[in-house]
Amino acid sequence: MRLGATIARIIGCVSLAAWAAAMQQPTGVLAVPTAKKEQEACGGSAILISADGQAITLAEALPGDPKAGDRIEVIAGGKRRQAEVLRRGTMTTAVLLRIDGLPSSGCTPIVLADSRALAVGTEVWTAGNATGAIEHDGISALSRGIVSALYDIPMDAAPVRGRMGRILSTYRGPVIETDAGINDGSQGGALLDADGRCVALVSLGQARERRLGTAIPVHLVVSDLALEHALSSPREPRVEPAFAAGAAQAMRSMAQIYFERPHGLGNTDEAIPRPPRAVAEAPVYERDRLQRWWNIYYQQQQMFYTDQSVCAIVVDAKAGLLMTARSNLHGDAERGRLLSASGDGIACSVIAVNKPLDLALIKADGPLPLEDPAFAARPSVGDQVAVVGPLTVPGALGRHGMTRGVVSALGRHLVQCSHTWVQIDARANYGSLGAAVIDASGQIVGMTVMLGPDGPQSQWLINSGVTMVLDAAAISRALPKLIAGTSTDAQARLGLGVSLKATDGTVSIVGIIPGTGAAASDLKTGDVIERIDGVAMASGQGTQRALLRHEPGDRVQVDIVRGDQKHTIEVEIMEFVAP
Repeated sequence: MRLGATIARIIGCVSLAAWAAAMQQPTGVLAVPTAKKEQEACGGSAILISADGQAITLAEALPGDPKAGDRIEVIAGGKRRQAEVLRRGTMTTAVLLRIDGLPSSGCTPIVLADSRALAVGTEVWTAGNATGAIEHDGISALSRGIVSALYDIPMDAAPVRGRMGRILSTYRGPVIETDAGINDGSQGGALLDADGRCVALVSLGQARERRLGTAIPVHLVVSDLALEHALSSPREPRVEPAFAAGAAQAMRSMAQIYFERPHGLGNTDEAIPRPPRAVAEAPVYERDRLQRWWNIYYQQQQMFYTDQSVCAIVVDAKAGLLMTARSNLHGDAERGRLLSASGDGIACSVIAVNKPLDLALIKADGPLPLEDPAFAARPSVGDQVAVVGPLTVPGALGRHGMTRGVVSALGRHLVQCSHTWVQIDARANYGSLGAAVIDASGQIVGMTVMLGPDGPQSQWLINSGVTMVLDAAAISRALPKLIAGTSTDAQARLGLGVSLKATDGTVSIVGIIPGTGAAASDLKTGDVIERIDGVAMASGQGTQRALLRHEPGDRVQVDIVRGDQKHTIEVEIMEFVAP
C-alpha cells in the first residue's frame, strides 16, 4: 500500500478536539473543543463524507450527550466554524454532522466501503486524532495492522473504563477488532482498508477478554443514520494468503477449554472493590492513589474475575492430551471441559504443570476430534509470526482471532537459567494465553505464556508488543515429565551457586549452595566479589548479567577480596535449584 496515497485519502478526517486551540491543520481536517471539565480526554475524530460538509462520527467522540439540533464549534481551515448535529443513531451511537461554511476546495470526502467482506487477516489502517495528533500537530495519526477478530461485544458486557473510571464507550454489538494502534482521540475516526476507503468507525469499546481496539462496521453506521446511498460496493479483502491458510491449519489443532475455578475472585469475598471516580478538584496525591486502585481493579476484572474459557493446543489427539499456559489455571482450576459448537463437551483435567515454563498438560476423557499439530523449529529474529487462537469472547465459539508481528528477540531470561524465551511484538492478551504462535507456513513455533499476574510474569503487559513465547522445542523437552504426571515448581538456576548481598556497590557472599560449582571451589562466605571474567561487580544483577551467556560446564575466573588479600578462583557454572 502506498502511504502517500493513503494520506491523500484521509484528508477528510475530522478531529473533534478536547480543549484544542486553533492550530494549522491539513485541508479538510477539523477540530472541536470540548467542555473545559473534560480536559483529561483527547476529544475524538470524525470522517468527512460529502463536499457539502456532512461528516459522521460516534457519540463517544463528542462532548456531553449530543442530540439532534445541538451546535458544536469546529476548527476548519484554521478558523472556528459551527457544525450542527443532524441526527443520532439508535443502535450504533453514530452521529451525523453538517459543518457550516466548509471551504469549497481542498476538502476531499472519504469513500465509505461495505465492511461485510472483511475477514480475519485483512490489512487495515486506523486514522484519526490519536492522543491529540490532529489538534496539536495538524496531521492524522496513522497505524497499520490487520483485522484481528470479528465478534459481538455482548449486550451485558461490563463497561471498559479509562483513566479514573471514565466510561470509554457504551456501544454493544458487532465489531471489527484490529491490532492497529487505537488511543484516546481515535474514537470516531476511520478504519481504512488497503485502498484507503473507510470500512468502520473506530471505537474505544473493547471486549475485556481481549482488550484490543475495535471499530463499528460502517454498513451498520450508514444504516443507522439512513445513509445507505453513501456506501460503495464491497471488494475482495486483501489477506496475507500464507497466514490466512496457516491460521486455518493451526485451528484444526486447537481447542477451547472452560475451567471450573472454585477459588476464583468471582466466587469469593476477596475481590477488590470498585474504586470511586476521581474529581478534577482532587489533589494530585489522591488522584495518583485512585489511579493505582483503578489499575489493580482492571487487572482483576480482566484476568481473575472474568470467567472465560482458555486456549489450548493439541499434543496427542488420540490420547486426548492438550497443553495450555499454567497461568490459565488461576482460581485453583483443575477440571474443565472442551467446548464444541454442537454443545457437547468433553471432560478434562490437569495432569501436571511446569510452573517455571508456565506450561500445563491437560487430559481429556477421550480422544479429541482434532488433529495433531505440525511443529516448527525455533524462529529467527525478524521472522514474521502470528498469534492464533480460539476467541474466548462470549458468543464467539468457533471463531478465531489473529494478531501479526515479528520475532523481536531471542534468548530472553526471567532468571539466569539454561532455558530462554522467544519474544515477539505481536499483540497478546489474557484471551491469548495458551494460543499458538505460527510462522508463515502455518506451522506452530510455540505458545504464548508469561502473561499471568504472579511472580516475574507480571512484568509482561497485555497487548504491549512484548509477548513471551515458549518455543516448540522447549515444550517437547518438558512433555515426557508432564505426561508422567510430574510437576515442576522451581526453575533450575544456572550460575556460581552463591547467595549474595549487595551494599553500597560491594557484592559479598552470604551463603554457598551445596552441590554447586561454588561449593566445589575455594569460595567462602564473607568473600567480596570484585570481578567475574574481568567484569567489575557492583550488584547482584551485575553477577547475573556477567553469567548470562554461559552454559553448564563453563568455567569462570572470580576475583575476590578475603580479609586484606585478593584471590582469583576458578568456578564451574552449574545448574541448581535455589533453596
